[in-house]
Amino acid sequence: MIRNAFNVFFVALSLLSCAEPAAVVAPTAISLDSEREKIADTTLFSSMREVRLESAPDCAINSINKVLMADSTLYIMDRRQKKVLLFGLDGRHRGTIADIGHGRGEYVDLVDVAVDRHRRELLLLVYPQGIMHYTLGGKFKHKDELDGTFTNICCDSTHYYLRRETFANMKQADYSLMSVNKTTGERRDLLRLDAERAPFCSLGGDSRLYDCGGRLFFTRYFDSNIYELSGGGAVARYSIDLGKYAFPESEMKKRFECQELYSGAIRRRRIYAITKVKAGRRYVMFSSNLKNLAMFDTKTGRTFFTSSHPGWPYSVAFGASCDYVPVSGTDDKVCLVVPPSLFTSAEHIVAEHPELRGRFSGRALELAGSFSESDNPLLVICTLK
Repeated sequence: MIRNAFNVFFVALSLLSCAEPAAVVAPTAISLDSEREKIADTTLFSSMREVRLESAPDCAINSINKVLMADSTLYIMDRRQKKVLLFGLDGRHRGTIADIGHGRGEYVDLVDVAVDRHRRELLLLVYPQGIMHYTLGGKFKHKDELDGTFTNICCDSTHYYLRRETFANMKQADYSLMSVNKTTGERRDLLRLDAERAPFCSLGGDSRLYDCGGRLFFTRYFDSNIYELSGGGAVARYSIDLGKYAFPESEMKKRFECQELYSGAIRRRRIYAITKVKAGRRYVMFSSNLKNLAMFDTKTGRTFFTSSHPGWPYSVAFGASCDYVPVSGTDDKVCLVVPPSLFTSAEHIVAEHPELRGRFSGRALELAGSFSESDNPLLVICTLK
């Protein structure tokens, strides 16, 4: 049975891998009560840089599931094609990792990708379960085998962190995470799972481990904490007061099926997942299963929250928007993914209805004539204040 688990609990001290006992520090409270109609990009970002990705048959992107950055190279994870595509910040294609197969140095499915900037490696979490190590240039080095089913990976200087699938083969996992010591191979379970935080299925695919440069974070369903990972352990760093968006006790009397949870949460405006975490120098930025946006100002303690879909400055008045993706491996960057259809539709509508020109952003109109439907998306790399 799932019950309401949105509360402020600390991670058990037994789960922390510290040589000496550390003082327990309460997580910083963040409230979503202060809602705005919209949040301006100038409030959040100190700079924005367009990256127009090269468009050619050998580097066509089907889906952007994750964006990573290291040494001025962008790594685009395309789960549908089971590929990692490498682009320079000038948009030029630098290579593709697509070692699909059953032989040595090959994988059947691509699950997740991470950058190990400490060892200067690219890590691919793959199926059959393992971690494949590549150079940052995309050359295969070796593979570490894994036991169990894992869905996300990240690392710091001393440990790998792996997120377990909540349910695998109809069996609930006992813990949300496992850390692996890079030197000794010692494995440690982190954050015990119970029925309150384990819906019948995990709705698949989404990342819940966030590499913010020098800091790593983790979130999980039906848990309002944002956990910080370090030294092989985990501690609740931020606690979100969901206010009117929290699941009331009356709605938590039974276990949810996936579609029931997803559609019911949208219909009733309930939050069960904190997503897309990015911690900059001043702001902590995150979203949720409702696709909204929240910004916590660490200097003032204030929170800016909006239910609208921001698309700065490329959105159009007809509800189109640009989704943002945290740029893994950086401490202050997020990426707006602008589909080419936004520009082609703007060009078509304005051509047939010139009186509607004012409904589109100036930059969208400026770029409208230079995109086709088959082009790769435009990426806008934004630096968070």
